[in-house]
Amino acid sequence: MSPNEALARALIPDCSLEHISSEPERGVSAEAAAPATVLAKDAQAESAMAAASETSVAPRLVPVVPRLPALRSRHALLVVDVQQEYWSLNAQIRGEFPEFAPNIARLLELARRDPDCVVVHIRAVYDDGARSRMIPQFVALNPNKMARVDGIQNPEPFAAALPNEMVIAKPVWDAFHDTALHEYLTEMGVSHVLVCGLVTSACVQHTAHGAFCRGYGVTLVEDCCADRTRQQHDMCFALYTGYMWDAVKLRDLQQQFDAVCACTATGDCCTSTIHYDCPQLGDRLSAPTQPHGCIAAQTLRA
Repeated sequence: MSPNEALARALIPDCSLEHISSEPERGVSAEAAAPATVLAKDAQAESAMAAASETSVAPRLVPVVPRLPALRSRHALLVVDVQQEYWSLNAQIRGEFPEFAPNIARLLELARRDPDCVVVHIRAVYDDGARSRMIPQFVALNPNKMARVDGIQNPEPFAAALPNEMVIAKPVWDAFHDTALHEYLTEMGVSHVLVCGLVTSACVQHTAHGAFCRGYGVTLVEDCCADRTRQQHDMCFALYTGYMWDAVKLRDLQQQFDAVCACTATGDCCTSTIHYDCPQLGDRLSAPTQPHGCIAAQTLRA
């Protein structure tokens, strides 16, 4: 250990040697700088102080750069159960969340502009068959609620799937249970999902939980979800935001989607700066990091 290292160790006991310069003193070989014996801590510190006073070279501490989570280049928007049974035919939900339909339409518009976003439509198809074994019990507990539905036949026009977008029929509340959703997302290279839709405290929550249990990063778009009451919606977010998922507002996503990348005149492009990819990083994602094949960069290259 060189005198510089010993001094730094004495002054900063918790400082790891890997963050301290191991350069020997000027004019001193690496072999000569190594101690011949192991000294006691106090004696070692005194020796280091004395050695440092005889040289003009100050200890150099290398700044520790925190390890940041890798940016996710592929993400998915899961649009859960936006179908007539839970919107057009449900005056209670429409009355509680009048902003839901235009918000969903806007979110879909934004997601479709992002070349790294995979849009997946989830539709509830509940019947009395073996796949929806919950139906008899659900009917017994909720005799006044609609139980048997077919979202494939009754989608909402404002959330209709485009020909190139996947539609998944789910037999229970969790869209990952007994479906090909996980396999499809894996095939598409997705590691983070945005979840929105109907209803917050049932299928949205259960689908988010299914994604969480399978290792996906999960973000819910709060004002693109709706429930039978505002209280149920708010309680669900209060319980699980920061515990199982992150939550964002549509306006926050819009700002991020509108600045998906910043391209230079040469066609180089920074990594996507979408907040939900790494919410703990915040604005630091705006710094260029790695190549990103966005539409703007492709246009410049053309």
